[in-house]
Amino acid sequence: MVENERKKKSVVETQATEQIKTDAPNIETLTKEKTNESENVKEVSEANIHLNPEYEALVARPSKDEEEAIRLDIEKEGQLEKIIVNQNGTILDGHTRYKILKALHKPVDFDVQTFKNADAEHRFIISRAKRRNLTVFEKVKLAQDRLKEERAKAEKRKKSGNQHALGPDEPKGDAIGIVAREFGIPRTTFRRMQYILDHAGPGQIKGLGDKSITASRLYQKLKRKNESERKSKESEGAANQEMNKLTSCDGCQRLTPKKKIKHPPLCEECRAKVGVKY
Repeated sequence: MVENERKKKSVVETQATEQIKTDAPNIETLTKEKTNESENVKEVSEANIHLNPEYEALVARPSKDEEEAIRLDIEKEGQLEKIIVNQNGTILDGHTRYKILKALHKPVDFDVQTFKNADAEHRFIISRAKRRNLTVFEKVKLAQDRLKEERAKAEKRKKSGNQHALGPDEPKGDAIGIVAREFGIPRTTFRRMQYILDHAGPGQIKGLGDKSITASRLYQKLKRKNESERKSKESEGAANQEMNKLTSCDGCQRLTPKKKIKHPPLCEECRAKVGVKY
């Protein structure tokens, strides 16, 4: 019994030793990868911080009064909220505060956040922008660049012949559905606001801003107008098609269906007058 126990113990120890030898290269590789990751992360200093116009366009610009209020707060209280930058020093949140701090020659307090890719950064910027006190229409206007990006991706997939090919980090859905979710807007509402943006004139959009008309009323008004124009064009097109089926009689100049006109081009009445039969 004792001898058997010793043999079993020896076998277990041998297996454990072999497993350690097998795992050792993997452990070493994993350690190297972690070390390389830490080496690749740049240390961001205030001198590295910079604006990206594309990212700045994703955020609604404050009015002159709002910007002045922010400047006065910073002058009086200092910087209370940190600027958010990515690992390259690109500003993701705090564009206005950064400009004011630089104009006032004050130090910039910031936090660094790392993201997998530009899409993830876009979603972060948008999620921060949603905190602002914006109307739904203002959010849809703000979402136009993102909508162009998603539509361009969809068009690229369509040209490649695979409309459903998505990357591992790409959200699913159509362009409007994806962007509507990012901005926290119901899909149907986003579509209606987008319709207004696509079809309304500057004066009508201004009416939304000064609240002289609601978005719902403007949407219905535009839909009725466009539907009326569509029907008018269809009716005009149908009339033109009918006209193309007619021809002029050489005798009386009246329009007659082409199928009833033979050579010479006379209507039945004129043919009877001149005695032509065919």
